Amino acid sequence: MNPRSFDDLSKIIPNKFLLTMVIAARAKQLEKGAEKKVECAYTNSIDIAIEELYHQKLDIKMILDGFEENLKKEAVLNLEIQSRTLDNAFNSSNHGGNADQEGE
Repeated sequence: MNPRSFDDLSKIIPNKFLLTMVIAARAKQLEKGAEKKVECAYTNSIDIAIEELYHQKLDIKMILDGFEENLKKEAVLNLEIQSRTLDNAFNSSNHGGNADQEGE
């Protein structure tokens, strides 16, 4: 576990929500194969991201832009899934309703 404290990191990024987003987004990049920007013994992507941030080796704007782009893609995917779910529910209720009417 990385010994860096919140106080250490909040001197770099004072907003705790933004700090968390940067660390999470960078950790995700590392998990997808991005190279470490610092030499350290850590193997956990979150610990590595914290160390990179502490040594100010990250382009925070670039990380957040990538994070925002991923959020947009996820939002579009979620909307597509919700739309399909609603379509399926609507189609099921219409087919059920037609069968009831035919039986009368």
